[in-house]
Parts: sequence; structure tokens; C-alpha cells
Amino acid sequence: MVDDILADNRGINARIQEFRKFGRDLANFCSAARHDHSGPSPLLDDAEKTVKEIEGLYKASLQRIKNPVHVAGLGQAIKDLTQQPDPENVGRCKIITYELRDIAGTQHTMVGDYRVMVKTLRQQAAIHAATDPACAQEAQRIRDLARQILRKKYAVEAD
Repeated sequence: MVDDILADNRGINARIQEFRKFGRDLANFCSAARHDHSGPSPLLDDAEKTVKEIEGLYKASLQRIKNPVHVAGLGQAIKDLTQQPDPENVGRCKIITYELRDIAGTQHTMVGDYRVMVKTLRQQAAIHAATDPACAQEAQRIRDLARQILRKKYAVEAD
């Protein structure tokens, strides 16, 4: 069971990092587009807001989710405790399991929230393109980036 928990943690953490990479790619696109664009751009404002939300959620959750090395250490601690006949180990295992549950729950919520952020941005880009044809090319690029990240989906990401 511990190995299943660790595998899920690695998978969900990888998905979180994919969303963060999307954010970096989007930030790079916005930076280049702003360089080529004169004047205000509500589309780029929305995209940059999404970038900040993605990274902000990660930073806000980092203390709780820690990192895969920490989770692997927790898994190993459970394995070690189950190999010792001390009756108090059950209580220790429960405490560690609660921490693993909190980490996993936070990560699962994060990828769901990230998916909603990206889908919202994709819809906003389409609306901007429809109302301001001058930004249609930028909107299409943002929609393409969004489509790429949304195409792959982890099991806990709802549609």
C-alpha cells in the first residue's frame, strides 16, 4: 500500500510541475508579446494573472505538500515501523498516514484548481479574440498552450 501511495505522489507531483512549466511558457510568451505589442492588452493581462495564480498556489501549498523526497521518507518510515513488533508503532503509522493523506489531498486539489485556471484562461482568450480581432493571433497561441496542458489529464482532474 505504501508503494501505491508513493507512486500516486510521484505522478501527481509530476502533473503539478507540468502546470508550473505551462505557467513559465505562458510567462515567456507574454513577455515576448508585450515586447512586440504597443499599448495595453487585456488578453495578456489575463494570461499574466493566470501565471501568477499558478505559481502563487504552488508557493502557498509548498509547506504542506513538501516534496517527493519527504514523502518517500514518510513511506520508508511506515515500512520500517511495520517491521518492528512494538505495539506503539500502529499509532506512529497512523500519524504518518494522516500526513500522507494531507499531502495527497492538497496535491489533488491543486491539479484540479490548476485545470480550472487554465480552462478559464482558454475561454477568456477566445472571448478576447472574438471581441478584439487584433489580438486573435495572440489568443490562438494562448489557446494552443492551454490545449497542450489540458490534453493530458491526471485521474483526479475533473472536467
